[in-house]
Amino acid sequence: MKENTRGTISLYWTCQLFGWGSAAAYWSYYQITWTQPTLLEVLSVVWSFAIGIGSTHLYKNLAHRYGWPRLAIRTLIPRLFLALCVLTFIYVLSGYLWILIQGYTFSTSVFMGMFSGGLRYIMIWLLTFHLYHYARHSRQAEIDQNKYEKLAIAAQFKQLNTELNPHFLFNSLNSIKALTLENPQAARKAVDLLSDMLRNTLRFSEKRVIPLKEELQRIEAYLALEKIRFEERLQYTMDIEEGTKAINIPPLSLYNLVENAVKHGINKSKSGGHIQISSFLKDDQIHLVVVNDGALNQESSDGIGLKNVAERMRLVYGAATKLSLKAIAPNQVESRISLPLS
Repeated sequence: MKENTRGTISLYWTCQLFGWGSAAAYWSYYQITWTQPTLLEVLSVVWSFAIGIGSTHLYKNLAHRYGWPRLAIRTLIPRLFLALCVLTFIYVLSGYLWILIQGYTFSTSVFMGMFSGGLRYIMIWLLTFHLYHYARHSRQAEIDQNKYEKLAIAAQFKQLNTELNPHFLFNSLNSIKALTLENPQAARKAVDLLSDMLRNTLRFSEKRVIPLKEELQRIEAYLALEKIRFEERLQYTMDIEEGTKAINIPPLSLYNLVENAVKHGINKSKSGGHIQISSFLKDDQIHLVVVNDGALNQESSDGIGLKNVAERMRLVYGAATKLSLKAIAPNQVESRISLPLS
């Protein structure tokens, strides 16, 4: 994660200058106390200060480039150990070069002093750097979790409002009423479908993801009820790849695509149409696709339900997810969700 705000950059450089500046002040005090500093010794302090800032800044850039601040502790530790060794080596090597320039003897005691000092400074810097990012990412994860829960509740309430909507209930009950005389067995089945849908909606769930097969059960119940209302105007088929049924997806995600297809596709056409629901694996992703007869319009693409789905997917999967809605023929619309398998 790159630090792209002025406040964050300012904080980073403030800490860099203060930290290495404090170390330089200590080195300068040590030299003034014990010896009469020469120009080369003063320059060696400046050189060590520059090496400290430069090497750790290089590490910061590499760590952000490869995403190390977001790694789990077990995965991060080997990289931290390697970085500690490399940065300490750079610190000792820079000190060795200045000792040679000043004509001093590079003894074992001098090496141990430089090594222990460099190890201590680099270790403190690495711990501070990663603890800061750990706290920052933990805070961001908490914010995302709270935002996701609010969106999930909003989705549940929207669904509750849809299924308890007077028009939805009125149409369903009227269809069931007609069936009680013509086909009592089908009427009982319709009542069971309606009660199951309402029961599932009223039962609030805090799960971030559910298996696709559970989402499909809800979709089938919804379409079976809508088919009673639309009769032959609504036709649908499902082409679900077997290996996708156990994969977890955000609840009400594929359902909202199907609901959108019924509301803005089938319902808008006097002759009705067909809905094709499919799922398959490709390029380490699961693709959930709904193709329906109808025309793409602004109302269908700007719906609150689809925006809610897109935002919830972003919070669960990050940038590795995609929701698209497009016309693939003059009278055919495709909505697609692509999610990473990991």
